Amino acid sequence: MLFTRLVVDIGSPSVGSHRYQTGSGWYDFASPKGKQDNVAILQGIVANYGPSISRFADALDIPRGVLVGFIATESGGKMFTRPGSQFKGLMQCAAGPFYDAFIKWGVEVKGATVPEVIKAEVKTKCPQLLQHSVSRYNPTAITGQLARLMESDAAFNIMAGAVVLRWNLERFAGSLNKAIIAYNAGPYNKAISQGTRAITAPADTASLVRLPQVNTESKSYLKKMLGVGSYLDLVYKEKLFTI
Repeated sequence: MLFTRLVVDIGSPSVGSHRYQTGSGWYDFASPKGKQDNVAILQGIVANYGPSISRFADALDIPRGVLVGFIATESGGKMFTRPGSQFKGLMQCAAGPFYDAFIKWGVEVKGATVPEVIKAEVKTKCPQLLQHSVSRYNPTAITGQLARLMESDAAFNIMAGAVVLRWNLERFAGSLNKAIIAYNAGPYNKAISQGTRAITAPADTASLVRLPQVNTESKSYLKKMLGVGSYLDLVYKEKLFTI
């Protein structure tokens, strides 16, 4: 199987670091305290969910550190769902995007079929999904069941989020920064798509952070994942954590 190679732009000072205000002042990912806390989050995620992360990251050719970084960014490694929210668990992924990515896999992923590891997980836990297809597209019949699984089953949750991430990576020619925006704001967001057509021209992360069309939350995600002191900066540039 042949997936698109990731294009990653990590730790550029022009992106800046993620900062947010607390009751006692500003908290900065790039500060010594921020780095220490974030390394601890990464370590906790791997300690609790390492086998599932490795299984699905390897199957979808996503660097393990990237998947751990997504979990850290989305949930801080906590398997929780806010009351009434459609966004579930570790990866804070909704059932609808997972259904679309799984059923419409071939629309964006041209070089590889759905990996057998993914099919096996679905067959074991939600075999009804395998009866759906582009010609038998009926998300309302099954998204409730998928949502319950994603809320209660950590392994299934990681798998679902990883499938959506790989689908977005294929859609945006491997550009991780655009896949992050797509994961957070949707693949047809006007900052990265023209209608339903993906804008695949390379864009550096600093430019995306400055782009008015990128919403504030997505800009924060870019800084948490790719900025100075970000989760991926700690893993791949500063090498303060290894998976």
